[in-house]
Amino acid sequence: SGGVCNAGTCNPCSQGSSCTTNPNSACRNGYVECGSGSGVCTDGSNKMNGTTCPGGVCNSGSCNPCNPGGACSPSQCTTGTIACGSGSPVCQTSGNVAAGTPCTGGVCNGSGSCVACSTGAPCTTNPSHPCQTGIITCSTGTPVCSDDVVSPNGTPCPVGSPYGGPGQCHAGSCCDGCISSGVCSSNTARRCGLGGGACITCPLSAPCVDGYCEPTCGGICP
Repeated sequence: SGGVCNAGTCNPCSQGSSCTTNPNSACRNGYVECGSGSGVCTDGSNKMNGTTCPGGVCNSGSCNPCNPGGACSPSQCTTGTIACGSGSPVCQTSGNVAAGTPCTGGVCNGSGSCVACSTGAPCTTNPSHPCQTGIITCSTGTPVCSDDVVSPNGTPCPVGSPYGGPGQCHAGSCCDGCISSGVCSSNTARRCGLGGGACITCPLSAPCVDGYCEPTCGGICP
């Protein structure tokens, strides 16, 4: 009673009782098998998926490599950590990559998305800066048009004088008067004729009308 016969002797053995010395004890539950005449700890049912085993976690009775809490990248613009509860490594989102980080076709916006952005591309500038060319910057995580490039001196600019004429760029500003000694004068200094810092030449060969250069003149003072 309470055992099994072996070579004419009754050996103690509790069929089906639990044990822990089965061959795959890391991910299989053990039970006692008495059919051989002695109690043998045998592999039984699978342990729950996600149970820790050497170097990983159990999955369907086998030990799968998994590093719980390890770093991973769910996408270009998010950070993640590895979860092992399912029995296999799963990369779960844990945060967002910093705004301005490069990603395919643009930069990360700081909220986990990649937005289109091309650093250094030309862009439409602020109308109040007609003599500065805009370029795109992406460091904030979104395209920003910055007026960083000064237009060459003499470039026509749309801000006209009170007489209706266009101006010319000078040192990044739109000048609608004469330029004397590197300084843009006021409109009142655009008189024609010699002397007194007067406007004596017009780039478009405009004539002198009522003591002033014709409206199309961006006059050059001596």
